[in-house]
Amino acid sequence: MQSLLKKIFRNIICFLFLMFSITGCATVGNLLKLEKPNVDVDSIKIVAANFEGLDIVTELNVKNNYPLKISLPGFNFNFMVNDISFLKGQEELNQTIGANAQSKVKVPLKIDFVNLYNTFKSFKDQDNFIYNLMGNINISLPVIGSLEIPFQKKGDFPLLKLPKIDVSALKVNKLTFTKADLTLDLNLKNPNAFFMLLKNMQYNFSVNGKEWVAGLNNNEIQIGEKGESLIKIPISLKFSEMGKSLFNILRSRDPLQYDFTSNLEFGTSLPILNNVKIPISRTGEVNLLK
Repeated sequence: MQSLLKKIFRNIICFLFLMFSITGCATVGNLLKLEKPNVDVDSIKIVAANFEGLDIVTELNVKNNYPLKISLPGFNFNFMVNDISFLKGQEELNQTIGANAQSKVKVPLKIDFVNLYNTFKSFKDQDNFIYNLMGNINISLPVIGSLEIPFQKKGDFPLLKLPKIDVSALKVNKLTFTKADLTLDLNLKNPNAFFMLLKNMQYNFSVNGKEWVAGLNNNEIQIGEKGESLIKIPISLKFSEMGKSLFNILRSRDPLQYDFTSNLEFGTSLPILNNVKIPISRTGEVNLLK
């Protein structure tokens, strides 16, 4: 009797295993006939920008065409510039998408201008650069295993260049027995293909190690595309405060050693670059014009 029961039980197990195998194969076959999950680049945009670099986020729309839940373990990417790989890597996601559903995946990138200019010397004379973003979303499915679904996006981004400010002249306007009135001329250059608006400028100008003037200029100055502007800073020096050294400097024809530091606050015509602050420091020689 026991041997009969064992035989019946063994036959039931074999039947169930056979049915499971047939059903499983049918399920796999049906899945393979369905369209694979697909990935579309929904958008790629600059979320933050300054003269050091760009923060970019690419948003992918991943659509699951299968009647079962899938998981997204991660993705890999290759950000190419001039057909040369500039940034590449892989990130974990640990994200899931329900059956016949879709979900967003964000791919963040940070473009460092120093590295970009060092890699591509010609970019110093260009206003934008062409990119090609390629990658794969990793997808894991039950029974079938893992898949890689590719994505790609081409386009261009602006190249941002720091404005330049130089001490161009130091002029004596008026000289009396008690004081000297001078003008410091600054040349401000905008190397970019968009206009810049200087909102305010905090400055400090020293000659031969002694401060001559410090202050805040909050007069707005617009500098056009690849243009320049002249900024004049008045300086008034009293002999009673500066001593005999000032008198000797004004009489001398030798170049003056100067230090100029400033904090500049700009607005621009680029929506991504509304308000930026730039510290600037210059040292050098300037001739006193009389």
